[in-house]
Amino acid sequence: MPGANLTVAYADLDVAVLRRARAVHLGGMDVTFGLGDPAFFALLDELRAAGTIVTMDLLSEMPDLLGMARAFLPHVDYVLPNESQALLMTGEPDVTSAARALLADGPPWRARHAGGGGQSRRHGGRRGAGAGAQDGGGRHDRVR
Repeated sequence: MPGANLTVAYADLDVAVLRRARAVHLGGMDVTFGLGDPAFFALLDELRAAGTIVTMDLLSEMPDLLGMARAFLPHVDYVLPNESQALLMTGEPDVTSAARALLADGPPWRARHAGGGGQSRRHGGRRGAGAGAQDGGGRHDRVR
């Protein structure tokens, strides 16, 4: 459920708090239309330049909404789509091509929800062992 995401805008943010953060997570950016703002993108770039880690995940599996969320990719460090979201977001025919397309759009890292089958991470073209992550529902995520 998108909840408050539908109404959040740049003017609602406490920029001073964000500037003190070590990490900022953008949840459900595919339904947070008010933050698709050049001023917010500039803030994310400023935060990242200062060393803040910026992550993003998605809520929907609607191609139009996921397509809009691609605008955030150059401004985040990690993007966390599931396989279906990655395919719908990019229009690619397979997960490998979708991952490449997402990386080409900007984030140096991507993570993929993967079920219970092990973890790995990817930075640019390099791959390595990853720290496993588990969400509250007991599902494992793969960091690539």
